[in-house]
Amino acid sequence: MSQSSLEAPRLSLEFIRKHAKRLHKRLLNGEDQASHWFLEHHPRANTLLIDRSQVKLADIQWGLAREYGLASWPALVRHVENLEYHRRAIAQAARPLDRASTLHLRCGCDIREGLKLAGFCGAFLEFSDPFCQGPVPAENLLTARAEFISSAYGLPLQEVKTRQHKEYQQLNACWELYDEVVLWFEHDSYDQLILAYILSHMPKVHSAKVHLINIDRFPAIKRFNGLGRLEPEGLRSLWRQRCPVNAHMIEQAENVWLALTSPSPVLLESIQRKGLSELPFMSGAIFRHIQELPSRFNGLSLTQQLALEAIQVEPRTGGQIFGHLVRETEPRVFLGDLMFFAEMNGLRFADTAPFDVVDDGDPQPWPKRTIQINETGRQLLGGELDWSQCGPKPRWVGGVCLSETPWWRWQVDADKLLLVQH
Repeated sequence: MSQSSLEAPRLSLEFIRKHAKRLHKRLLNGEDQASHWFLEHHPRANTLLIDRSQVKLADIQWGLAREYGLASWPALVRHVENLEYHRRAIAQAARPLDRASTLHLRCGCDIREGLKLAGFCGAFLEFSDPFCQGPVPAENLLTARAEFISSAYGLPLQEVKTRQHKEYQQLNACWELYDEVVLWFEHDSYDQLILAYILSHMPKVHSAKVHLINIDRFPAIKRFNGLGRLEPEGLRSLWRQRCPVNAHMIEQAENVWLALTSPSPVLLESIQRKGLSELPFMSGAIFRHIQELPSRFNGLSLTQQLALEAIQVEPRTGGQIFGHLVRETEPRVFLGDLMFFAEMNGLRFADTAPFDVVDDGDPQPWPKRTIQINETGRQLLGGELDWSQCGPKPRWVGGVCLSETPWWRWQVDADKLLLVQH
């Protein structure tokens, strides 16, 4: 009935109008699938379906708008009209929205080509140190980051240092080189913690030229997990949403960065609890970041917990487990595949691993490596065993080093995040 939750369909007015009429006809004909769709997306569906002949096309249109994440059919029509406008502008090679003196700054390369196709003419800079994983100490940051990235992702240390030097150098220099810098970010901890670094380290004298595009959703994508999922017209449509970076944003980012690099998560939890009005998605990103600490229930991080749950019923390959988390269970997708497999190595190389590798023949890379849960894993999921008893290797969550217990641990009580040492 619906588009993949990971992709934005290329909507048109013709498509949504015909789609609504088809759904209406199928519902009136008593098709179960159409009825289930209506029950899911219309708040008065139970009442209306008592006599389905009374269901109007307008009811279907409202349900369709709600499915696409909008409040009303007129709002959906306006959204589609806006996309069609930008689609035509791209096709007609309209005048660029930006200038050659504009820099588009992103924590990855996922929209580089999309911006070109959308007709943007400014330069592009990637700054992608994944602060959501590994050590983020207050001192000797670059050394700690390079050594972690090399070790965790299996990359040559000198290669990592060369790329690191280039990215940090370009970031430090860009503020004087361009008339406008536009930051493109989304709501997950990968993006938001990099955003905190950029805002807290850029020269304040240049802040007036900096704008931010910062989103957590896009109509018609049920499970939004990245700007890179958008078509060129979708990226172009976001240009009007950019807002100037102000002093309050910078101050809040500075507080987040200071807390992130602290050896204790208490300050970070306090910031998350109070909220950050100028950076609306930072609090949720911090919430998810803190859940990478050991849980009070069994000492596993949330990523580790979800990975073991994914093989609780049957063996799966590493690629299948990663896909399951991205599509189904991860509440705020922030790990790329290479980062996720580093987490799997952390589980595998404990003194007592919670799963067994069942590949036959030659060892397989993680995407093709099949694993099955073992008794240790089942006891962990049942809360009968704590991960600290399994001899895990030391790891870092921001500035917090998890080596010998007591560990800082998290739990959620009535939707509130709580920290304890245990």
